[in-house]
Amino acid sequence: MKICLTIAGSDSISGAGIQQDLKVFNALGIYGTCVITAVTAQNTSKIYREKFLNENNIIKS
Repeated sequence: MKICLTIAGSDSISGAGIQQDLKVFNALGIYGTCVITAVTAQNTSKIYREKFLNENNIIKS
């Protein structure tokens, strides 16, 4: 089985970012893994908040 890593932000409505990457990997028969670099609070028409994760926290993972 092929494995692919995506490094991106999380999109809470799953239209982009990590969630969409993992959907595409699955459709292609690829096992997806991820590193989340940011999170958002949003809906389909507006981004209310975004939070970029501290680089040190990502590296320690």
